Amino acid sequence: MKRQEKDCRELAERRGWPVGHVYVDNDISAYKSRRRPEYEAMLEDIRDGRIDAVIVYDLDRLTRRPREIEDFIDLCGAAAVRMACVSGDIDLSDENGRLQARLVGAFARKESDAKSRRIKRKHLEIAQSGRHPGSWSMLGYEYRKETKSLAIVADEARVIRRVFQDYADGVALREIARDLNARGIVGKRGRTKWTHGAITRLLDNPTYTGLRVYEGETYEATTWTAIVKRDLWDRVRARRLAERADTPAQNRTGKGTTMLSGLLFCPCGAPMWRDSYKSKPNKSSYLCSDAKRRDRGQCRAGGIAAHRAEAMIADAFLAHMSEPYSERASRENVGGLLDESGPRVDDLDARIARIESQMERLITMELDSDVPLESATIRRKKVALQDEHQKLERQRAALISSGSSTRRRADDLARLRKRLGSLPHIWELATSTERNEMLKLVIERATVTGIGRGKSVDIQWARWLDVEPAA
Repeated sequence: MKRQEKDCRELAERRGWPVGHVYVDNDISAYKSRRRPEYEAMLEDIRDGRIDAVIVYDLDRLTRRPREIEDFIDLCGAAAVRMACVSGDIDLSDENGRLQARLVGAFARKESDAKSRRIKRKHLEIAQSGRHPGSWSMLGYEYRKETKSLAIVADEARVIRRVFQDYADGVALREIARDLNARGIVGKRGRTKWTHGAITRLLDNPTYTGLRVYEGETYEATTWTAIVKRDLWDRVRARRLAERADTPAQNRTGKGTTMLSGLLFCPCGAPMWRDSYKSKPNKSSYLCSDAKRRDRGQCRAGGIAAHRAEAMIADAFLAHMSEPYSERASRENVGGLLDESGPRVDDLDARIARIESQMERLITMELDSDVPLESATIRRKKVALQDEHQKLERQRAALISSGSSTRRRADDLARLRKRLGSLPHIWELATSTERNEMLKLVIERATVTGIGRGKSVDIQWARWLDVEPAA
């Protein structure tokens, strides 16, 4: 980049053109449709009449998209802006110069398309052969340059296995992060503070179970050994998919450090979060996450005093826990909680395999073609297959996660019932996070009802209350 700028400045000096500004979009391709802030700023300066001429190292450094070249030609013509290239001038005021610019742009686009296709084909070949795609290490593995493979680091691998096992057992993401921070676990690149986002990236990495994913297709690894067993990976994937919302904003359910995090909901349906006043706890309230504030939010239902909501739910929880099991409870009830009329996991696996096969054929056809396949039909087919694949994966995850979650919650509930006599004392000594975990065993959600000081809480108890625990 510095060499190109030096050559452009020398050309400006030979022309006697003073350099007013240098526009550099470093590491942003002129081929891809990503935003280029400096390029856009240059176009704006041309429109505002602040530029008389433009110097580029080569036309393909300016853009490789024919559509943008046409827009640039029109803009320079309207603003009477001259253009010079280090590789050779192109006169945009002349029809032959404009033709030359269009031809250069078209050939640059063709070159980029061919290069992109070769790179994609190479990555597909690497993925199909089960090789690691890069030369970097990650927590649990060390990259061996001489063999181009990943070697397991025993101490780090134990950390990874525990993270996966804890999550599969129902531990919250933030609780796992707090545990790593408390143990002083250091990441591969020196990370010392773990967050729930960092934990999700570990859990979503198929490398740990000996898989390589490329363009939605999964391939078995051949140059490294799995740290996480496949059945544990499947349990983690099922919970991750089951708990993931359709949009990122819907995933936010609070930080899990207050008693009612992820449990209390506004009448409008949005989750409620607590605003905390450490010096004056009685002033704390649970407020709607979609509350009308300044220029955002829609809900005007207002909040509820934190101490009132927490007291009502705590009293209801302790009262409910003292009730005996329903007479109709039995171990078979666990299966009864699932919709037997719906699809089975085996059926969904078969449908997913068929879709993956279709996707692989489509990708291979696209990469083997001598010309880019950009027809609307191809694009619609790819999108439809991806949407259907995602839908089936979610259904499969929900079935798997529902069964294991049912049993886990029933067993945890049984342990609490065995200590029923001391439960009030346990509750009194528990932290907010521990209370939150106990409540989530028996409560699906609690919705605030009423208005003003007469607000109350309507509790939806989990069906797991009527399930006999495992022997």
